[in-house]
Parts: sequence; C-alpha cells; structure tokens
Amino acid sequence: MDGGRLLEKLSHFEQIFLTFMATFIVVSKELFDLPIHVPGHSGIYWMFFLVVGKSLVEKPSAGTFMGLISGLLSVLFSLGKFGPFNFLKYLLPGMVLDILFFLKLRRGWEGALAGAVSNLSKLGVNLIVGSTLGIPLNFLVIGIVPSISTSVVFGALGGALGVEVANRVRRYYQRMS
Repeated sequence: MDGGRLLEKLSHFEQIFLTFMATFIVVSKELFDLPIHVPGHSGIYWMFFLVVGKSLVEKPSAGTFMGLISGLLSVLFSLGKFGPFNFLKYLLPGMVLDILFFLKLRRGWEGALAGAVSNLSKLGVNLIVGSTLGIPLNFLVIGIVPSISTSVVFGALGGALGVEVANRVRRYYQRMS
C-alpha cells in the first residue's frame, strides 16, 4: 500500500487522533514495562490503545497507520532491544488488526480476539528477526513457546478493555449530538 494513499483515506482529524494513540502505545510500553518477568504483559495496555484507535476510526488503514507511527517513534527514540528491527514489532500488530477487518470491534469478544492475535504477531516478528540474525531455531522456539499463552491472555484483556472504552466514548458522543 502506497504511503500517500494510506493518508488519503484518513481525514486530518483521524490522522491526529491515531498519531496520539500511536504515541500512547510507545509511551505506555516504556512507562509500564513492569519488571514482573511475565512475557507479553505489555499487551494489556499496548493492545488497549491499538484497539481503541482502530475501533473509533473504522477505516481499513487505521491499524497500519498506528503501527507505522509507533514503529517510527520507537526507532527514533531508540526504544526496545531490536534496534531498527523494533519498527516491525509495532508495524505488524497494526497491520494484523487491519487484516482482521471482519471484526467490527464493537463487542468484547471481538476486541479480545483482535488483541490476542495482534499481540501474538509480535512473537512472529521475534522469530523472523532472530532467524535473520542467525540465532538457531531451537533457541528461538524455546524462548517463544512460553510466551504464547501469556501473550494471548494479555492481548485479549487489552483488546476487550479497548472495545469497552471505545463503546463508552461512542455512547457519550451520541448523547452529545
């Protein structure tokens, strides 16, 4: 998808709103990276902002836009362990959320499914980056397998909470108009 065409589909207001959501994704990832040593725990607030943004801006490119902006911010501020590859850890979950276009993100289970799958996609990036860097596959699998269930749980929680907040925002603005 051409970058110019991606922006054409979003209004200026939507671009600004999604940029705020993308910034919240990066900031929350850094601020709330709790030393609890449970893999995937950041998905609860990371997927929250991603799902809120996608749920309120129901355009096919909203998730990719947030992933692109948050990935650029992550690389720009040198956040994360993967250096420039960290960009992919932000971009791919946004793209996955756009691929799940059939989910309208209006019900809790839809948000939970979207959050779980998007959070899991980060593990796919770990696998791709690790194999690109020449890390043996068996070491990668040993590191990723324990993270699968916790990534699903935390991503699902973040997604379900994101849908709930987006629904409340929608109801509030419907009452105001």
